[in-house]
Amino acid sequence: ELRMWKTWYTACERMKRILACLAPWMAMTVACAQVQTGLAVEYTYKGSFVDQGVRMDDATYVTPSLLRRIGWTIDVNDGLMSVVAEGRTFQLQSKIIEGLRLYSFDEALRYVGGVATWDDSANKLTVLGQIRNFEQSPAGFRIDSTLAFKPRAFRLNAPDRFVVDMSGATLEPKLLSELPKGWRITQLNPTTVRLVVESPAMATQTVPTLAEDRTLEVALDSLANPATPVLALARVGIPQRGPETKDSVTVVVPISGSLSQRPGAVFLDPRTVQIAIAGASAEKPGPVEVEKGQHVEGLAVDDDSRGTSTVTIKLDSAMAFQLSSNEVGVSITFTRPRFAGGLVGKVIVVDAGHGGKDNGAGHYGVQEKHMNLAMAKAVASALTRSGASVIMTRSDDTFISLNERPGLANRSHADFC
Repeated sequence: ELRMWKTWYTACERMKRILACLAPWMAMTVACAQVQTGLAVEYTYKGSFVDQGVRMDDATYVTPSLLRRIGWTIDVNDGLMSVVAEGRTFQLQSKIIEGLRLYSFDEALRYVGGVATWDDSANKLTVLGQIRNFEQSPAGFRIDSTLAFKPRAFRLNAPDRFVVDMSGATLEPKLLSELPKGWRITQLNPTTVRLVVESPAMATQTVPTLAEDRTLEVALDSLANPATPVLALARVGIPQRGPETKDSVTVVVPISGSLSQRPGAVFLDPRTVQIAIAGASAEKPGPVEVEKGQHVEGLAVDDDSRGTSTVTIKLDSAMAFQLSSNEVGVSITFTRPRFAGGLVGKVIVVDAGHGGKDNGAGHYGVQEKHMNLAMAKAVASALTRSGASVIMTRSDDTFISLNERPGLANRSHADFC
């Protein structure tokens, strides 16, 4: 018993020494985790919101009341918060800090794509949306941000310029190298992005009243479309029959050069499908000799007078198809449906979303564009097996403009998108 007592006493003395060494660090941790009544969040263009919160380990934890004040819709049920914000829906688990139920603002911002910067001297977190997409549309231009921003349009002269300032936003640097001639986009100040269109035609440009949103579309009523260069027509090669089984066959159409639009496809009749390739001319118009095999009875390539080539494929029986395209050509795979359900004969466009320069949201190193593509491919395969014909807006890591996505569905007379 005396030996056991000595062992226990020695262990206690060691623990005292360990706790004495850890005491300063434990005190610092408690101090860092203390609830602050003056934690400020500068949220986009909406201004500063002060509430209780905690800044701990380079992370910010806030109250539900602060999230409501910045315009988010939330519902708390037993510590689990359901959030609808900036066009997204997600959930956050609470964390009890100093007796207060708080939520990770950093995790929430990862869901919505917000960019946050902490200022120790001001005890303030600044949150901005990120301008991720700029594209010229037939009528003007479109800008997309992860969070809503406040736009203001005006004109300047000497030289003539049309200007849009976007308050509450930061600029993704990759957009700087993708602008048309005479267009500039810059970070005017830490919280404002400026777009400038410089052209003599801007002297009479209408100055619109713009609303706060994540998407901005502006019509340039007097701009002579400087961003649309005169492109040489792409060349459509001779279609070739690819892999073939008793239930499927693939036709590959080689293309050299750049296309202005994604190719679409329509049923001319239950056994005939026509692919339309805008901005292209056929290398050798006319019927294509088809090697003896199953499924494909005839192939033909033709041009119209408007710079569009067509590839017409005649099948020996009605089949569903899946169409995809990339920079080297078009691939269309015909499949005999496994099920004779209500999707047979329907054309469905599957849009993977994001792609190329547009990564979408990111969370722990996973990019939304890659998840979208994997899911889109799985959905396309399931639809094809059920008898639907599927056209994919993208089948690889390619950027497709937001205007082109519905445009492809319209050109293909899709039943669903």
